[in-house]
Amino acid sequence: MKLRFPGLIVAFVLPVILLLAGKPALAGLETGDGLSVSLDSSTDIGDLFAFLDPNDNTQVVLIGTVRGFLIPGKVPVTAAFDDSVKFRFEIYNDHVNLVSPVLSSTSTSRQRASYYAHVKPNRTIDVTFSKREVGDGPQPNGPGTNQIPDNLRRPIQQVATVKLTGFAQTLNKGTYTNLLVTKFNILATASPPFTQSFQATATAQIKFFAGETDDPAFLDEPAFSAYLDTIRNGAPSTSPFSRGRDTYAGYNTLAIALEVPVSLLQGTNGSKLGIDLLAQRHGTESNSAKGRHGLGNFRTIDRAGNPWMTTFLIPYDLQNAYNASTPRFDVMGQFRDALSETLSELGVVSGGASFTEILNLLVAKGDLLQLDTSVANTGTNPSGGFPNGRRVTDDVVDNVLTMLNNGTTLTDNVNANDFSIPTTFPFLALPHQPLFSTSVDDGTRN
Repeated sequence: MKLRFPGLIVAFVLPVILLLAGKPALAGLETGDGLSVSLDSSTDIGDLFAFLDPNDNTQVVLIGTVRGFLIPGKVPVTAAFDDSVKFRFEIYNDHVNLVSPVLSSTSTSRQRASYYAHVKPNRTIDVTFSKREVGDGPQPNGPGTNQIPDNLRRPIQQVATVKLTGFAQTLNKGTYTNLLVTKFNILATASPPFTQSFQATATAQIKFFAGETDDPAFLDEPAFSAYLDTIRNGAPSTSPFSRGRDTYAGYNTLAIALEVPVSLLQGTNGSKLGIDLLAQRHGTESNSAKGRHGLGNFRTIDRAGNPWMTTFLIPYDLQNAYNASTPRFDVMGQFRDALSETLSELGVVSGGASFTEILNLLVAKGDLLQLDTSVANTGTNPSGGFPNGRRVTDDVVDNVLTMLNNGTTLTDNVNANDFSIPTTFPFLALPHQPLFSTSVDDGTRN
């Protein structure tokens, strides 16, 4: 909850919450999947991707999107990262390389307690951004021309800072600054992605990108809501999926992408990595004419691990608590009963293959994308994508719908992004532009 005082916001994040009385409603949508993030778009994570670069399997690509549903024509006032938010990629490679005892009916309390102790991130990558500001003073356009009036100056590019924690032998104490965010514009042609590299160790570089892109999510959100209604009404039907319209077509998002050598992430604990993304604010923030100023420890407002499942399966009443929780609480069973009940209400057979697969993905090792770096990724081979990490092109919604349909194939008939996905870093399409087409059709498919 948040207690508001004049000029001051005090935020309390509760990692544990009791189930609320009554029958909770499902959230469904990844963007705005809880009350807190729906009112705080700067922390609203859309998607997390983690996969081996198909051009070089010695590199892991990490991508997080935030602040979805950006309208191309509103870019000048909306396409900015919040300077008071910290985005954290957590890398686990200890417990994800062990056999989890938490779903076994024969495991002992001592075995489970020992396992819980291993559920903690081995490394973190924090990304923060500068304030969005305008340029200094009136700027001359050239000899003999007028100067730009102060109040008509454009915002200058933001810069990012990346901090590595838990990595061995990093340079600059693990902190790398002045990484430019790609410029935006509202012309017919989008600015190309500005990718940079920084020397993380004496022998390893990390690639970095941040900026506005096409939103890579693709699914028919209204169809899924209508599908849920058929279940609520006692007559389950997949007919709503026949419309096949991409809710995210025509919209943009903000994205952060890094390409990190496997050798920096993997450590000595095994080839498997567990990865999530957190959006965090200070526990206390003061507001003034100069903007926000954070105080105290950072608190998680939103998190992302496995795609779509938790927004389908965690009741809306529990979304704030889920977003503020951790993989360790997942493993300890904080939300297991809620997940099991929802699966049962959706008709997923208890103890069946799909039921077990979902609990393995969300509970056994926590809500983490699990990427086995020993499995090759060609860009198209099934074993190189979800649930082994997640590529930008993976149709994860169909995967999840099929699991909810007890393993029988179910599709929302939206099978690819509305823009082609590039095959090189940062693996994200250029943003839609206000003038991207001379047609009256703007590409949206709500």
